[in-house]
Amino acid sequence: MNNNNYQKKNYDKNFSLFYNKYLTGQAKKYGNFIMCFLNRNGLQTGRILDIMCGTGNLLVQFEDKGWETNGVDISESMLEVAKTNLSKTKLIQSDIVEFNSKDDYQVVVATADALNHLKTDKDIYEVFKTVFSLLSNSGYFIFDMNTPIGIKNNNYFISSSDDDGISIREGFVDEIHGVGFTRFHGAFKIDKNTPYLRFDSTIYNYFHNIEELEKKLFEIGFKTVEIRDGYSELLWDSNSTERVLFICKK
Repeated sequence: MNNNNYQKKNYDKNFSLFYNKYLTGQAKKYGNFIMCFLNRNGLQTGRILDIMCGTGNLLVQFEDKGWETNGVDISESMLEVAKTNLSKTKLIQSDIVEFNSKDDYQVVVATADALNHLKTDKDIYEVFKTVFSLLSNSGYFIFDMNTPIGIKNNNYFISSSDDDGISIREGFVDEIHGVGFTRFHGAFKIDKNTPYLRFDSTIYNYFHNIEELEKKLFEIGFKTVEIRDGYSELLWDSNSTERVLFICKK
């Protein structure tokens, strides 16, 4: 089965609700960092596209600030939850590798290692080309990715529980095939008056060479490509950085 189609089926309703309740804590941090960067560079508002937007939590901040917000995701269940978080955002169900639009955008973002879910460099390059075509002149493409170091360090187990349920997170790494697996399973309640919902889903993170991605972005036509050590002002270190943030300007 095509991995993108697997993700479409794997992110079912219960997992999407679990994700929205428990796994979106970093969205506010990422959104604030990106918004501050854009403000410093003269963009207080405009049209923004979040590719692989999930439940839309990052877009909430931009919607609240008056941006024209748009989101794309392959999962119908994720988008159904996103509709409960957003009131003015245009949401589109599509495989991002095949997505296109007649609109242009001042900013395109992809956060929470979304692009690591794409298995092949070819798919990522197709996304890069699509994003470049969608951006207005001097527009920004801002995205993060886990480095191979970060994926390897994701190999751990956590269980947690509260009054609303229990969740188990299991991380595995297959270095031979260059992929990390993170399985989430358990049961939880939306609130105290609802029944328990069971979930069991696996997220894939594929290894990609950061230097090769940088070269491809320049080849496609981006004028500047800056690679940060995560959401910070520091430049990345190929020997230690676990998550990179690309800031690319058309």
